[in-house]
Amino acid sequence: MPTIGQNLRRLRKERRMGQVELGKRSGVAQQTISGIERDYREPHASTLRKLAEVLAVPLAEFFQEDGAPKVPPPPETPIADTTPEDLEARLYGAPARGTDGELRPVLSEPEAREWSDAARMERDELEDWIKRYAAAPSDEKFERRADHERVLELLKRAGFYHEWLFNVWSLLYDPRPVPFKSAEQFAAETVEARTLFLSALENEAERQRIERSGEAG
Repeated sequence: MPTIGQNLRRLRKERRMGQVELGKRSGVAQQTISGIERDYREPHASTLRKLAEVLAVPLAEFFQEDGAPKVPPPPETPIADTTPEDLEARLYGAPARGTDGELRPVLSEPEAREWSDAARMERDELEDWIKRYAAAPSDEKFERRADHERVLELLKRAGFYHEWLFNVWSLLYDPRPVPFKSAEQFAAETVEARTLFLSALENEAERQRIERSGEAG
C-alpha cells in the first residue's frame, strides 16, 4: 500500500507541479512537503487539508490503495435524470402540454424548496466529479471519456432544473401576479433574458468606447 508521501508525490506530479509551487499555493513550507514525500514527516490533518485543496482532491486520496480508481463513478442524479415532461408532471400534476389554463404546482412551498435545493446539490456534485476527472491521468481520462460526456450533459440539466425549480419555489414563497412556467417557457425566457443582458453589456461597452474616443479627440 502506498504511503501518504508516495500518494502526495504522485498527485503533485500528475498535475506537473513542483514542491515550491505547491508550497506557495498551499501555505505549507517546501521543506515540509519534501519531508512528507520522503516519509520523514508525519503530516498533520490541517496540512493535508491545505494540500488537498490545492491539488483539488479529497483527503481520502492521500490514503489511496494501489489499483483503486482515482475518479469515482458519476454521482446519482435522480432529478437531472428526469425528463422535463416527467418533472412537470411531478410539479404540476401533468405535463404542461397536456394542461389547459394556467399551471399550478401541486407541491407545497417547502417541497418546492427541497426540490430546488436537491437540484443544486446534484449540480455541485457533478461539478466536483468533473474536477476529479480533470485532475486524473491522461490514460484514465481516455477510459472515462463516456462518463465525462454524460456528466457534462447532466450538469447542464441539473443547473437548468435548479434555476427553474427555484423560480417555482420563489413564486410560492412570495406570490406575485406572475404565471408559473413550463420547462420550455422558462428555458426560452432564460435564453432571451441572457441575450438581452449580453446585448446591453455590449452596447454599454460601445458607448464607453465612443465617449473615450470623443474625450481623446
